[in-house]
Amino acid sequence: MEFIDQLSGACWKNATDEMKQALFEQVLAYHVKPELEVTNIQLKEFELFGIKNRSFEFMLANETFVFIPGQREVILGWEIGSEGLPTHELLGKPEQKENVSFWANFDESMHSYAQEFMEEQEEFDLETMEGIDAYINLHTTSLRKVDIPPMIVGKYALPASTNFIGRLDMITGEFEGETDLFGPFEKKIRQLLFPDLSLQESLVWSAPERFLEMNEFYLEYVENLDYYRVFLHQQLTLEENYARIHQWGFELLDENQWEYVVGAGTRRLFRWGNELNIEDNPLSEQPNPARKRALGENMFGAVIDTTRTRFEITNEEQILKLGLVPQAGTLIENVLPLSSYYQSYVRIMKNEILSPLKYLYRKALIIRNN
Repeated sequence: MEFIDQLSGACWKNATDEMKQALFEQVLAYHVKPELEVTNIQLKEFELFGIKNRSFEFMLANETFVFIPGQREVILGWEIGSEGLPTHELLGKPEQKENVSFWANFDESMHSYAQEFMEEQEEFDLETMEGIDAYINLHTTSLRKVDIPPMIVGKYALPASTNFIGRLDMITGEFEGETDLFGPFEKKIRQLLFPDLSLQESLVWSAPERFLEMNEFYLEYVENLDYYRVFLHQQLTLEENYARIHQWGFELLDENQWEYVVGAGTRRLFRWGNELNIEDNPLSEQPNPARKRALGENMFGAVIDTTRTRFEITNEEQILKLGLVPQAGTLIENVLPLSSYYQSYVRIMKNEILSPLKYLYRKALIIRNN
C-alpha cells in the first residue's frame, strides 16, 4: 500500500493512535521544510453535525495548522436547490441586515461589482420556491466527483498581504509571538488598543474589530478568545501574494480542496446543518446553536470566516470563495455565501493590490506521491 493511501479514507480512520502518530511523523519529516519549527502537536477529535475526524492540530512556524486526511471519489458541488432547507424560512420576510461594512470596506471597483450584484438578484423571484431553487443552483458549483489528497491546512484563513506575527491578549496585555517584529510597532499598537481615557471617554470608547496601518501592521480581534491577532502588512498584488506564499514553502487550496476542507463533501448545503438563521436572537438569553456551529471549528478543526465581508483566494486566480451580502436581502441571499459550494462571480486581476479588509488566504501543504 502506498504511503498516501495510508493517509486517506478508511485506512486513516481505522488506524490506531500509535499508527496515526507514526504516519504523521513521516508527513512532517518528508513534507515540511526542516527550518519550519513544529510544536504543540495534539491528536484531537473534531466533530461537526455528526461527522467526526480524529487527527492532528499543531503549531507550524507560530501558526496553527491541522492535518486533513485524503479521500477518494468525493462528491462536491450542488444541483438540488433548496432541498433539505426549511421552506417557511426561505419564504419568510426579507431579512433586514445592517451591514455597513459591505459598502464601507470596498473601493470603487467593488462598488461597481456591488451594483451588478444587486441588479443580478432582480432576475430571480425569491418569493417563490422555483426562483429560490434557481438562485441557489446558479450560485453553487456543479456536481462532480474528485479525489482529495491528504493536506496540512491552516486552521484560520489569514488576511491578504499580511504576515502573522503573534497574539496580543486584551485581558493581560501580554504579547505572544515574534517579539522582535512586534517591537517597532508596539507603542503605536498599545496606544490604539489601550488608550489613556477619561472616565467619560471610557464610557463611549470601544476597541476596533479590525485596524489597518498601511505598510506597517494589521490587527484583527478574535471575539470569543479576547485577543488580537497581529500581522505585519505590506501592500501586495495578487501575483505578489502568490509568490510570497510559495516562498514560505506553502501553496493555496484549489476549488475542490477548498470545498472539501470546508464541508467534507457532505450532501448538505451548509457545513453546520440545514438552519438558515445563524444569528442570535436579541430577545432570547439562549445562544443560537446553529451560530455556534457556524462560528466554531468544523469537522476537520478548520475555522471559516463568517463575516461575509471578504473573499478567500484560491490557487486559481479567477476563483474566489466566500462572498459578500447586500445590505438588506432575503435570508437565502445573506447566508448562501457561507455554503461549502458557493461560487462567486467576482474576478480579480494579477496586478490588483489585495487589501486585508477584502481578501483572505489559507496556507496549505498538499501531500502528493513523489
